Amino acid sequence: LYQIGYDFTFVEAFLKENRYSFKLDWSEIRGAYPKRIVAVSESMKRNYRQYRDLLRFDIVDAVIKNRIDTGKRYRCAIFSVIDCSNRIVLAAIAMYSEESEESYSRLFEMFVEKQDGLLPDIILSDCSTPILKAVGSLRDKPQFLGKQFTHIYDPQLIVKKFDKALRIQEVSFLHGFGSNGQTSQHNGLIEVSAGIRQMHEG
Repeated sequence: LYQIGYDFTFVEAFLKENRYSFKLDWSEIRGAYPKRIVAVSESMKRNYRQYRDLLRFDIVDAVIKNRIDTGKRYRCAIFSVIDCSNRIVLAAIAMYSEESEESYSRLFEMFVEKQDGLLPDIILSDCSTPILKAVGSLRDKPQFLGKQFTHIYDPQLIVKKFDKALRIQEVSFLHGFGSNGQTSQHNGLIEVSAGIRQMHEG
């Protein structure tokens, strides 16, 4: 759904009609839409109970457009696990309006609550700073205290970021080489190295 209506009534009706169990986070001032939504179906709960050794958290590229006056834009994320046939199966779906450490941390808390407090052994995610901090902060939350889990980064996403950084720097390198010979070639190599270092540090 790219446009989800003027208020939460439509989404709420859809979730209830399809028998989703869901948890909402509202702003301090209740508006037309909550800040965060995590929804779980019975099949998703079964998937997670059976295969929760590794939990994936992926952000969907599409942005859900909200047509209400606030002009908010909601992103979509999915929690998933890998079954015995090496297939990715859903464990929950989420919508949220803020990309921040607090927002991602709350999504994980809401997910665990909807999954009856069961924690994964491993969390696999993007390596963006807000997500890294959010997963790291979970160990201080009451429902996570005394429980161990490992956080690893999705290697495919790391390779994509690395490839993107190289492609951007390659354009700068080729442009510099064509205009000023060896000096620009050297500058281009410096830019490539700087780009890779920046990506690694980020």
